[in-house]
Amino acid sequence: MFAEMEVWSIVPERDRLEIYEDVLFYLAKKEKVRKCFIDMDKEDALICFEEHIRTLEKEEEDEKQKSLLRERRRHCKNREAFQDFLEELHDHGQLHSMSAWMEMYPTISSDIRFANMLGQLLEKAEAREREREKEEARKMKRKEAAFKSMLKQATPPLEPDSTWEGASPESGGDRDKKGRDRDRDWEQEKEKEREKENDRSRAKPCSQSEQKSPKRKSGKEEDGWDTLGSELSEGELEKRRRTLLEQLDAP
Repeated sequence: MFAEMEVWSIVPERDRLEIYEDVLFYLAKKEKVRKCFIDMDKEDALICFEEHIRTLEKEEEDEKQKSLLRERRRHCKNREAFQDFLEELHDHGQLHSMSAWMEMYPTISSDIRFANMLGQLLEKAEAREREREKEEARKMKRKEAAFKSMLKQATPPLEPDSTWEGASPESGGDRDKKGRDRDRDWEQEKEKEREKENDRSRAKPCSQSEQKSPKRKSGKEEDGWDTLGSELSEGELEKRRRTLLEQLDAP
């Protein structure tokens, strides 16, 4: 009946029977529901409706699993087709152990089998990103729910005129204590820096600059008299002796 239709021919043989059975199952369920609501009172209709909802939920879950299975099959076919394409290139001598990707890219990228492989890789990346975003959203909702629960259980209870400063755990004395702790830590760090600087100063070698020897004082500078007697005459020496005696005898 469907052999001449294009839509039938493009579906792989192994998928046709599965799709056909799914359609028959759906039609049977639809007919059952229609008969269920004919000539039925409200209570029975409600029971039938609830059963139908549960059936739809189960069918939806089954459809998700089947969709995943079909997706895996499609990906598997794409991989197999791409591998066949690479083998064809190898058989024709275009692909070998020394082939460079930049040289082969124009040939490979022009084939639909490469596009299919690339497309499914992008689909997987997008699916992982969506799952990551959903997980982040779930984590945020859990945090918000926990925060709301904490506020509801606050002691003393929160009032409409309560302020954030009064409700925040870091208000008042807690903030002052944290400020003092920060100041103390800062002072300790400064003290450590000063100790390190002192250690570096003590570790420096002493200056090697030359120490000039003190000048030798002349005889005249030591006792007020020129002791180089060998350079004076006897008359001059006698005169100096008298002057010295006069100074000693003076009251």
